[in-house]
Amino acid sequence: MVPEQADLTNDEIKLQQATLFLQLGDTYYELKDYPEALNHYQKALELGGDPSEVLFKIGTIYCRQDLYQEALQFFERAIQLDADNDCTWNNIAICYASLGKFREAVDAQDRSISMFPESIYLV
Repeated sequence: MVPEQADLTNDEIKLQQATLFLQLGDTYYELKDYPEALNHYQKALELGGDPSEVLFKIGTIYCRQDLYQEALQFFERAIQLDADNDCTWNNIAICYASLGKFREAVDAQDRSISMFPESIYLV
């Protein structure tokens, strides 16, 4: 049963809006409209969407555009919030490798492998 809009608190309404913006961002991402996806992800973040997920998605947009330094900033913020996310560790490794920082890339990849040896996301 879906609660009536009048029964929701302001925080619950904001969370629903954040979820919608996140979904819209995902749609624009799939369409490769990265500026629009970024715009919607930032709105989701402002409305209280899961910060580690949103920061990861923003980092992914920058990574897809070969903007690895910018992507790295978002992945590092995401990993501070969710240190057990193997996808984030893997993307950190990709960014470091793309920036020619191979020692840091190996360290990030080792972290991901040691935490999740069965992961399908490892490079």
